[in-house]
Parts: sequence; structure tokens; C-alpha cells
Amino acid sequence: MIDARLVVADQVVGANGNAVEIGGGVVRRIGPVEQLRRPGLAEERYPGGVIVPGIVDAHFHPVAYASLLSGLSLKTAVDFDDLSARLRSRADSLDPGAPVTGSRLDDETLAEGRLPTRHDIDGWISDRPVLLHRYCGHVAVANTAALDAAGITAGTVDPTGGSFDRDADGLTGVLRETAIEPVSAALSGSNSVTTGQLVDAMTALAGLGVTSIGAMVGLGDGPWAELGNEVEIVASAARQLPIKLHCFVIANTVDDLRGAAEHLDSAG
Repeated sequence: MIDARLVVADQVVGANGNAVEIGGGVVRRIGPVEQLRRPGLAEERYPGGVIVPGIVDAHFHPVAYASLLSGLSLKTAVDFDDLSARLRSRADSLDPGAPVTGSRLDDETLAEGRLPTRHDIDGWISDRPVLLHRYCGHVAVANTAALDAAGITAGTVDPTGGSFDRDADGLTGVLRETAIEPVSAALSGSNSVTTGQLVDAMTALAGLGVTSIGAMVGLGDGPWAELGNEVEIVASAARQLPIKLHCFVIANTVDDLRGAAEHLDSAG
């Protein structure tokens, strides 16, 4: 048996025992350590520990998750004053004119009980594009500078599968589904994740017991285009990742999909 060993969690009490015999990359037997122990079989003991199967998350956005950990999260903002202070602080940390992007905006927990409009955000920051993603990932809010960067005007037609919210004054800045894409594309790469940030994020997941994920990755377009080319980021980190990524590429054409698959395969 290749690399056979016995993993023992001493404090576990249950019908199935407290030990697992592993060999050749598979679980061979489960039971009480007294029954599984044999001469020559190495033991790994974890006093007070428990043994659980590795966690598999079938639908996960690794690059977006890394961005959440390293970028501007707005989930705990309590009202517009708090939100504006966070955005201004972020803007002050960036180069002049660099876009401000944020995530996990939650209108349900804001005192105002609504999403900010582009006019609200313009009152806080008007000298650079601002794009804020709602926590659901399917709605975002842009200020006027971001809409201008994307070439979106009052006469812009709603895209298939999305919409630009409007009121009596025209565009509100609220973007739904595919309407996020042109604004995000205009800010492409402005919130790109580094290889190190992705590795750190996946290492943190491994520490929680996650062993593999179904990784949703884009090619630098779509509603999260400001993150950059996610396929390229994952490929560059592939040999350093502590968990398995089974990539599901979000692509617009078969050729793009094929090219991404070849790139990921060659990256390991």
C-alpha cells in the first residue's frame, strides 16, 4: 500500500470509531484505532480533533473572493454618511483619477433603506469613476463619471438581460445584471487581484477545511471586468494553490473557451 497511514482523532466518540486508514490516496478503512492499528502502519494523532471529509464548494468565484478580502467591502456600512466616509478614504489612498470600486453594498442594512443614486455618489466623489457592487453580485451603482467612462447616456438602450434604472431625472446610476458590464469594462483591471492575494485567499479556505472548488472565472469582461482577466490570474497562481480549482470559464465564444481551457491546462 502506497503511503499508508492511520489518522487518529483521539477525542472522537462515535459508532464509526475514531480513526481512518488512508493509502494510495483513498480511504481504506474507518473504525476504532484499536481495530485498525497494525505493525508498520504509521499513525498521525490529533488530540482533541475531529475528522471530517474535505469540503467541496461547487460554485465559487475565487478572484472575486480574493478581491473581497483585499479590497473595499461595504457590508457593514450603516448609513450614507458612513458609506461616503469609506469611499472618500479609499479614494484618498489611490492615485488621482483612479477608479474607486467597492463590493457587498447592502441597502437592506443602510439606515436610508435604499441604494445610493449616482447623484448621491457624485456628492461624495465626482472627480473619478465609482462602481459599487451590491452584495448579491447582480446589481451595482455607478456615479456619473463611471457612466461617462462607459459612454452611457440617457438615450442608451437597456442591454439584453439587464437594465439601467431611471427616474424623472433620467439615469439613477443603478445597474442591473448585464447593464453592469459596460461600466465594469470601462474600468477593466482597475481592481485587479495579484497572484499573492489569490494564493492567500485560497490558503485561508484550506484552513477552513475546503479542499476543492468549482471556480467561476472570466476573461476580463462581464460584470466584474474591473478584476482583470481571471483566467490569467488563476493560471499564474496555479502551481502555488493549496486547494484544487476545477475551473468553469465564462466566455462569449467557443474559441475563447477553448483558448482559456488550453491555457489553464498548461498552467497545471
